[in-house]
Amino acid sequence: MGYYSGVIDGIYGPNTSAGVAGLQSFLQKQGYYYGAIDGVFGPVTFSAMQQYAASQQSPPKPNYSTPPRSGYTPAPSPPRTSYTPTRQTQKDDAMTDEILFAWVLFLISELFVLNAFFEQRAALDIGRKIGQDIRHLVLPSWYPWTNLARILSWGALIYIFVVWIWYYPIIAAALSFIITIIFPVPESKYANVNEKLKSIGMR
Repeated sequence: MGYYSGVIDGIYGPNTSAGVAGLQSFLQKQGYYYGAIDGVFGPVTFSAMQQYAASQQSPPKPNYSTPPRSGYTPAPSPPRTSYTPTRQTQKDDAMTDEILFAWVLFLISELFVLNAFFEQRAALDIGRKIGQDIRHLVLPSWYPWTNLARILSWGALIYIFVVWIWYYPIIAAALSFIITIIFPVPESKYANVNEKLKSIGMR
């Protein structure tokens, strides 16, 4: 359609992106594309291009090799229907920077929460053996930030649930829960607790 004039090299570079952006702008003016002009050739752009191509195919012409019957009127062409992308196709088009940031925030926060969870498990296990609650003595200084990390983690998952694909956050939350049940406390956590108890004269 004349939106790309570079070399056909199979590389999706700046020229290709500019060509796709030109195509998206054209399809948007024709009423077939409702997404962002971002130069990304995703499913929404492809669907809009298919609909535009289908609209340009003229219906077969009637055969007039024999005179038409009296009163014959060719059937009118069907009206062109505009395409309205669904919420799901818009979400599937591309992972935005905001969604990628939300995933990174979730992973960092969840690693922090899991680390704090194992620290507390180690303190509880050793505390039961010696018959004393030692959490206030051995938990690291950063442990109070665990609640904030948990809020950030769940906030990121809720954002992804609302604006992108709903079942990905559910899978991520389930995996995190399974890790806390299946995985044992690392031995290094027990060693840290014992070292702190020795440093305060309790071992």
